[in-house]
Amino acid sequence: MFKSKIHSLSILAFIFLFSCGLGYDPPESFEYSKKIIGKWQQIRSFNLIDETKNPMAYDWFVVEDGFTIKLNTDGTFEYTKYGNCTTGKYIFYPNFGRIEFNFDCEINSNGESVTKIIELIDEDVSQNDQLFLDHPRSSDICKEDCMSILKRIE
Repeated sequence: MFKSKIHSLSILAFIFLFSCGLGYDPPESFEYSKKIIGKWQQIRSFNLIDETKNPMAYDWFVVEDGFTIKLNTDGTFEYTKYGNCTTGKYIFYPNFGRIEFNFDCEINSNGESVTKIIELIDEDVSQNDQLFLDHPRSSDICKEDCMSILKRIE
């Protein structure tokens, strides 16, 4: 029985060493990343409605003519939330549910001039026509535009 276990462990070790030598390159694109490609418009915003309650009360509000994000297959974007600076390149991390926007110029995010922001991203898996974005915050207490729901428009 002891020899059987050693034999099994030897086989597993051999398989492990052999597979490590082959190398593993993760795919350059993920199926999920193809689902976020397109033009999206903010339709709802998650805002603080009462900070005196414990826990504080938040709610979703309908947004008329909200900002847009266009995510292109070549890794470039157009993001109209931050004023005149709207373009750059993005990196999508599907395993972590986040997207990094690297703007071509400085933007004002929470009172700071930055060229990069990271947002959490999730999709509506039932219809593939909505994205959920959790925007960066300067503190734990977010008052306006804490999160957004975006609807596919292209």
